Amino acid sequence: IMNEWVRAYKFGFSKGEIERAVAENISGYENYLEKLNEISHKDVIGMVKDDYLNHEVIADPKAEFEMVKSILKNVDTKILQEQIRKLYTAQNRVVAVTGVENENNLTQEKAFDIIQKAENDASLQPYV
Repeated sequence: IMNEWVRAYKFGFSKGEIERAVAENISGYENYLEKLNEISHKDVIGMVKDDYLNHEVIADPKAEFEMVKSILKNVDTKILQEQIRKLYTAQNRVVAVTGVENENNLTQEKAFDIIQKAENDASLQPYV
């Protein structure tokens, strides 16, 4: 995962990568909308409850899809890379480890070593 973050930071995303991601997102929404009437009342109630408890906007799925399509068709590779560069900084990192007591879990030193190796990996190349 770290290599991919560093690759995105250094090189951004190719137009093809963005087009694939946009197509996958749109396809996911289309599949969801096709099966909208098949969602059980229990699942709908669960989604509304989760949105309410997480202070999320409860949006009409079709309107949300149109908004997402509008946003995705305007994704710019340079702006996306600029945002990644703003987000990925040494001061903006969290390492969360879940482990088993008395086992060989990831240590802070090992985590920082993984990050440093990824950031200094000269073999990383942009995707084409």
